[in-house]
Amino acid sequence: MTEEEAMATDVAIDGDDGGIVSPADGPMKSSTSASDPSSMSNPPYALSSTVSRNHCIIISFVILLAHGLFLWGQLDLLWAQYVSYSASGSVSVDNITSTFIADRINITSIDINQGNTNDPYLVGEWSYGGMLNELWVYSKVTAVVLFIFSAFWPHLKLVLLHVYFYRPIPSKPRRAALYWLDAVGKMSLADVCATCMIFLLLNFQATIQLSDVTSQLSGGLDYPTK
Repeated sequence: MTEEEAMATDVAIDGDDGGIVSPADGPMKSSTSASDPSSMSNPPYALSSTVSRNHCIIISFVILLAHGLFLWGQLDLLWAQYVSYSASGSVSVDNITSTFIADRINITSIDINQGNTNDPYLVGEWSYGGMLNELWVYSKVTAVVLFIFSAFWPHLKLVLLHVYFYRPIPSKPRRAALYWLDAVGKMSLADVCATCMIFLLLNFQATIQLSDVTSQLSGGLDYPTK
């Protein structure tokens, strides 16, 4: 057996073992191409692995706090209108009448209390659930849109933010997801600003003295006649 035939036999035997293929099967493939780092994509990793544990705790706490604030605003009473009133009166009597009353009922003063003036009377209230109920009666489409973008979306955004922070996800899709979460997430900021403006417009107080109003009506009202 010549030296060339011995080398061909060795190559054929190695090809049967799954290693180097024989020249008859085609050109040999390089075994180092698969391990080349330049030919492999970056492995997925979690953003939480790039920061310290204290930062992870703070980020999770802030996200959960945002959930709680959204729930508080959605379940609690947002706006209410109360009316408080007070009434006072006095009776002037002469000495003869005072003596007449004192002799028969044995009192020298009369105190009239018309209830507790510190308890305001509720005129109307406004909550997120009540607003959805009102919209459902008049416009179901508007109620559904408001529920999706003002009730469901804020919590979904925070959940996705939590997931993309702790889950090992490839950097490119995670970057795209965070971009859209940031862009569409500004709708929640607009929602909060609109709610604050409503509070500023509706939060007012007015004091009306009924005595000043009734004094103008002592002469009666003039009604136009035909």
